[in-house]
Amino acid sequence: MMLKTERRKIILERLDEVLKPLGYEREMASGNAIYRRFEKDTCDGFFLDFTTFFVTMRYLGHGLIEIASLLSEIDDNSELLSFSDTRKMRKTFTDPTFSGGGDFADGDDFSMKAKSWCGLDTPEIVHLYCDWLTNYFTHEYPMIVEHYSYLPNILQKMNELDAKNIRWDNTESEGIFCCVFPDLCGLLISKLCNDPLFEQRYEHWEKCFLVDEYEMYFPSFDRFRSIIAQLKPRYNV
Repeated sequence: MMLKTERRKIILERLDEVLKPLGYEREMASGNAIYRRFEKDTCDGFFLDFTTFFVTMRYLGHGLIEIASLLSEIDDNSELLSFSDTRKMRKTFTDPTFSGGGDFADGDDFSMKAKSWCGLDTPEIVHLYCDWLTNYFTHEYPMIVEHYSYLPNILQKMNELDAKNIRWDNTESEGIFCCVFPDLCGLLISKLCNDPLFEQRYEHWEKCFLVDEYEMYFPSFDRFRSIIAQLKPRYNV
């Protein structure tokens, strides 16, 4: 069986070769890799966890400054004007295909159907895994980011999840949001899109938040109410 260190060395060399020219930086934490990319109005990031038998991708997501800045104010009353002057990753959405992936898989039919892959036991199959992963980040992921960076497409996904009775942040089953206060994030996007269901959604989540067990979040919800009252629609769905 291939040693974890050998597998990790190949994967990181292959990813660095492709991702660093795209603006990603890599940090190591306890033998695992964190890839981040910061631009003025967007950020991207994911985490690779290396164990003896598995390679697992976690926390994949893309951040939009127009949403992250509002959530930053709601969360801790802090100002976030751009991603270019901060190392604080505030992601907005993930790839819902990745979100709906299972726990683990093996073989060489690589896809986002699983977050963890085992059986990467020869250099040949590790390179096949790297081929798939680098292709994902150079082709599939940019298309997903472009699609969901248009907020009405996120709203459409929210509607699809509602029809399936799936929470917007259920990252085990097609959820789209990977941010702090995902429900309030959805309401911000609903308002920005001039969603005809906004008032209904707002009333629902207001009732959910304003209960004694969530008293710790009352200040955040008060800031949210102030922001949402002043927020003007940018789209007309």
